[in-house]
Amino acid sequence: MPPDDILTALAHIKNLAFSNPAKASDLLVGFACKYAIDSKLITESVLIQNDINASLQENLPEYSNTSNLSEDIVSLSIRIGEDYIQNPDKEKIAASNNILLEKFNELRPAITSVAKVENLSFYYSRKSKSSFELSNIDLDLKYGQITGVVGENGNGKTTLLKIIAGLLNQKSGKLIYPALFDKTSFNYEKLKQQLAYIPQRLPQWNGKVKDNLHFMASIKGIRGKENIREVGYIISRLGLEEYENCRWDELSGGYQMRFELANMLVWKPKLLVLDEPLANLDIKSQIDFLRTLREITSNIRNPLSVIISSQHLLMIENIADNIIFLKNGTADFNGPMKCVGENRKENVYEVECSLSIHELRNVLQGLPVSRIRSNGFSYIVYTDLNITSTDITHKFKIAGIQIKLFRDISTSTKSLFEIGQD
Repeated sequence: MPPDDILTALAHIKNLAFSNPAKASDLLVGFACKYAIDSKLITESVLIQNDINASLQENLPEYSNTSNLSEDIVSLSIRIGEDYIQNPDKEKIAASNNILLEKFNELRPAITSVAKVENLSFYYSRKSKSSFELSNIDLDLKYGQITGVVGENGNGKTTLLKIIAGLLNQKSGKLIYPALFDKTSFNYEKLKQQLAYIPQRLPQWNGKVKDNLHFMASIKGIRGKENIREVGYIISRLGLEEYENCRWDELSGGYQMRFELANMLVWKPKLLVLDEPLANLDIKSQIDFLRTLREITSNIRNPLSVIISSQHLLMIENIADNIIFLKNGTADFNGPMKCVGENRKENVYEVECSLSIHELRNVLQGLPVSRIRSNGFSYIVYTDLNITSTDITHKFKIAGIQIKLFRDISTSTKSLFEIGQD
């Protein structure tokens, strides 16, 4: 008789595989890490997760159909479950995994606040017609966590990051760094020794990758054998071995960003501030960069807190613990990623198909759809809370209409962008 927890996990993954493949792929990786007998199955789960991330990128037709990947999720979860259930040593394996997990959790750093923002405000000019104000912002940036900052351009993302990085002074409110200073000893020069800031436009550098890393570590006080050890570690950790003797113009945009990350991390800062690091990267580089960032943030060796802004919503959602959505300088949402959409009054779905909006209404006739609008690339469909993804896709199936892209964005930050649109 299979254990109830495995059956429950399998059922949950299978239920989400077609309606919410992104979440299903996340659960699949966790399921594989817990139950996979063969480590290759864990690798397979991560590859599927990467493909799902790529498939959900906006405006990329070559990644528009996730149905095959959803089938892969179901198939792999069943294989993992069957291997575990049929293995005679499964109880010993489970016990060993639990012991390792307990030891790992004991080694984790306490979830300590690195930086806290309370009721922060900032304005450039209150006299000009083009004045901008950032107001009533609260944040708590902690070790081991990634906070994503999203919103349309001109809504305060870069301004907020520059204030946290110490490059701008807030007009009012409180900004403290509990893990870096006590309440009376704040010093900007000391802050720069513990906070790393990577702007969207990377500064060009001279010389070779490895030489620059040695230099950066040395000016941050890391010298001698420790310098050699830390540079070697970060080169290996970020996969720069083949490029350590390259110069700036010999690196792709993805590896220029990867080098800049290495340049900041080699001296082990406590807080990392990233402004639109994905802007100039192709999709594979985005996935690689964010996966590395997630792994580094959770690293026991050097605990780190990260705040990152981006327009790539789905990518950021996959790695962020917390999200702040800025609109007109205020936070329309500010909290754990898992809480996005929890108080919504309707479900929101994104559909890309060859139908006109009138034809789409006819296909969905009979469902309680409050409105449908086009964002120029796809349709946004608003329904009652009791309408599921299956209800909508079933309508397309009956009509014989092929869907190019379909996703439930009810619990995605993308839904926040659609609120109030006509």
